[in-house]
Amino acid sequence: MIGYNSNDLFNENIIAVTASNLYIRGGTFNGATSFTKTGSASNHNNGGQNIFNSTLEINQQGTGYFMLGYNSNDLFNDDITVSSTNTGLIYLGYHQVLVPLHYPQEIRF
Repeated sequence: MIGYNSNDLFNENIIAVTASNLYIRGGTFNGATSFTKTGSASNHNNGGQNIFNSTLEINQQGTGYFMLGYNSNDLFNDDITVSSTNTGLIYLGYHQVLVPLHYPQEIRF
């Protein structure tokens, strides 16, 4: 299990963070970020706004869902790449009125 909590600040590129469970709750990621979830448990990341100031890649290899933005407004300031090689779902902006995506931006599946 990997967990990032409120007020965590990352200024370097994060490469290949892989875990069966990922909890990202209120971190600021200033470098290119890649998360790979491999487990069967479902992870909802409630509380605390996540801010992604560089590219974000989410790889879903597990069977449990991976959710960002549960009851918080995550902010995406660069491109997002999402991929899934198993049955687990990926949710961005779950229970949010608005998912802020700043132009120009791409979401790749």
